[in-house]
Formats: sequence, structure tokens, C-alpha cells
Amino acid sequence: MYISIIVNCYNSEKFLKECLNSILSQSYKKFELIIWDNYSSDSTKEIINLFNDERIKIFNSEKNYGLGKARELAVKKAKNNWVAFLDSDDVWESSKLQKQVSYLQENKEKSLIYTDFKYIDEKSNKIDKNSYTEFYNNNFFEKLLKKNFICFSSIIFDKKKIMTKNIFDPILRNAEDLDLLLNLSRNNTFGYLKEKLTYYRVHKNNLTKFQTKRSFAEWQYLVFKYCKNKKKIKNYIKKKYIFEKFKKKLNIF
Repeated sequence: MYISIIVNCYNSEKFLKECLNSILSQSYKKFELIIWDNYSSDSTKEIINLFNDERIKIFNSEKNYGLGKARELAVKKAKNNWVAFLDSDDVWESSKLQKQVSYLQENKEKSLIYTDFKYIDEKSNKIDKNSYTEFYNNNFFEKLLKKNFICFSSIIFDKKKIMTKNIFDPILRNAEDLDLLLNLSRNNTFGYLKEKLTYYRVHKNNLTKFQTKRSFAEWQYLVFKYCKNKKKIKNYIKKKYIFEKFKKKLNIF
């Protein structure tokens, strides 16, 4: 089983080397590594060029795209049906791919597998904070629609099972990962490893930290996109909106 691993970079010099080292040190070796440089202006290119491995394929964007578009372009370069993403500031445990592949080989009906994760800080120190990862045997799609509990850097998925022309909805800029997960979860089953095999880095430049308002608007778009019962879901959005305003007013995050 071969996997296409995709790393999208944009001015990623601070954490990229650690990210790429965590991929190339995987105990599972059957993969290609697609690095998509999204028109960086720092030393990202120089760091990429430090790595000499025949499995690495480097693509340089002619301009800066949104993350969803950049991911879409990178996926189109993938040779394999099974695809994994690792954000350029995140890191994997060395056994991550091997454990996921072993699970998929034993559970061939699964179209995606994800893992639990740990938070790390800018210096790669572990943060004492519980992850938001969960797994549900029932109503998985409905649960995911209300809350994204999957760390995107932990997934491996079968791109053949995507039911739309584009893997990532071009309208979205923040919630394109949730859109992919919802697309797959409607008609497919997911697997989960309750092991912290992925490290999610918390730092001052995290995309969603500064774009809460847009993220909430895109979540509303996805709710309407995927829900048939519009009246019921409108009431849910209204309650959620009131709750978000209340949190902001009291500075609860």
C-alpha cells in the first residue's frame, strides 16, 4: 500500500525542517512526499533543498493561493489513491503511518483513518491540554457537522471515495478540511486509532486563531450544503450563533 503525503508550505521556515524530518523518519517507507511551496518569500525553498530523497517531489506555485486551492493542486500531483496531509508546522510520531496502514489492511471497508494528537508549542514542548479528538459509532456525520473533532494532520483517506469534482470546495478558505471530512463521512466509514501519533503545534500564526468570524460563516455554509432539514438546522445555527456571541462578550475561549 503506497501513500501520497502532502505538505503545503507558505513561509514555513520556522518549523518545516522538523516536519519533513518526521516524515522521512517514518518506519513505514512506501510513500511519496509531495511538497507544494505556495509562493513563499522566506527561506522555505532553501530548507526543502536540504533534503535529498528520491521520494520527494517539489512543486513551486506561480502565485499565492488559499490553502484549499493549494491543497487541491497538490492532490492532483499525487500518484496514489491513499493520501495523507501534514501541515508544515505539525509533526508525526515515527510509527504513525505504519500503525494506520496496518489498521487499514485489517479493515478494508474504511475510507479514512485518523488518530488522536498532542499539542506542542513553538519549541516543540508538549502542552498539558486535552485534545478535542473523539470517535462515534453512531451518527458520525451528524456529530462531525456540529463539531470538527478530527485533527487534519492525522488523517489518511482514499481520494477515490470523494463524491465531488473537487476534493476541496473552492469557495472555502478556512473550513475546506471539514468539507472533505463531511463529504467522505456521508457514505463511508472512518477508522480511529486512540493513540497520540500526531503533534499539533500551537503558535501565534495559526490560521484559524485570527479568523473566527470567517470560520463560523463557512461552517454555516457547510451546514446548509449538507443538511436536508433546513428548518431544524437553522434553529441550531441560531443557538450556536448566540452562544458564540456570548463567549466573545465574556472573553471565554
